[in-house]
Amino acid sequence: MKMKIFVALLLASLLTTANANAQLAPFNQAGVTMGHWHLVSKDVAATQKLFLAMGGTLYMPGGQPLIGFPGLYINLLLGTEKGEGGTVGSVVNHVGFIVLDTNSIIWDNTTYGNQAQWLPTAMMEVSGKDWLFVAGHHPYRSNGTHGNAGDYDAPELAGIPIPNPLPIQNGDNVKAFFDDHICGLGAQVYFSGHDHSRQWLDEAPRLCGTQMIVSGAGASTTAIQDRGNKMFYQDASEPGFMYIDIDGNTFTGSFYDRDGNMDFTRTFTK
Repeated sequence: MKMKIFVALLLASLLTTANANAQLAPFNQAGVTMGHWHLVSKDVAATQKLFLAMGGTLYMPGGQPLIGFPGLYINLLLGTEKGEGGTVGSVVNHVGFIVLDTNSIIWDNTTYGNQAQWLPTAMMEVSGKDWLFVAGHHPYRSNGTHGNAGDYDAPELAGIPIPNPLPIQNGDNVKAFFDDHICGLGAQVYFSGHDHSRQWLDEAPRLCGTQMIVSGAGASTTAIQDRGNKMFYQDASEPGFMYIDIDGNTFTGSFYDRDGNMDFTRTFTK
């Protein structure tokens, strides 16, 4: 059973999304159907370029950019509208997804639901699936300018990092949530953004065996910094995205630049 996924986690600055009900297109060979997706972007031209690099086809009905993929159309809209809350649980074929609202976690805000409470429900939604992916805006570990949860935005003195003592800003709530609820959940990968770079960390034991991938360079880049994390790959020299190919129990992740040139690829088996 084979499935392909685009991971362009532009959670750092480029995209916010608004979904609309639509008539579903027929299921494709991977078992995916969406119909169409309304995507609100602060920079429509940059977003359009990204999706075209992924293999999309540009249409301009009424002068409005529309990107076509098999079984899916993405309608690009200019704006700053923001979504609300997380995603309790989604399934595509043999892959389960849980999307966290880490902005609420960092502020300890339960306005859009208590994620610690709905996480068991989300796990029931994705139970029995071969793969489980968790995604959120903020990283658990990162060699970027924001860095590791619990020590986000740590300053440096003479090149030596100084722990950030400021509550909320340092991401203590994010670290505590992951330590208490995500560590040991059984997810194979945690995807995040926040840092505008592309990273595949070699630090799975720090999250109880869950691999961590940062893909936040869809719009712009910020610096790579030494945050004490080992890496399979890291780059902040140019924007780009990740493309994932899941074939049975094999995961292949590839980082591409914004023009569609592959910079790094790695495969692991669960």
